[in-house]
Amino acid sequence: MTGNGRDRAAFEPSRVTIAPGTTLRFINVSGGPHNIAFVPDSIPRGAKNMLETAMPRHMGPLMSLMLTAANDTYEIAFPANAPKGVYKGFCSPHARMGMRLAVTVR
Repeated sequence: MTGNGRDRAAFEPSRVTIAPGTTLRFINVSGGPHNIAFVPDSIPRGAKNMLETAMPRHMGPLMSLMLTAANDTYEIAFPANAPKGVYKGFCSPHARMGMRLAVTVR
């Protein structure tokens, strides 16, 4: 997660493709607060409980803690049996600014 130097908050990259069993690490490189929240009706069928379990220390359903300082990190370990498909996410404080993410599990 980053403020990318253009005075705009953004996930970089904003689209990633991973294999089941991959751990995604989000790094707040430019202050915050930032987080990752997934859109429940956009994730693959049957993925909600798995994804919530994979998100440690979360502040709500499918919503990570806030990362408030530079270099704060948050990891999501997608299990080996993670349903394949697109998991759409956003940063809660910056969703209106277009801070969105798409994780494709293949």
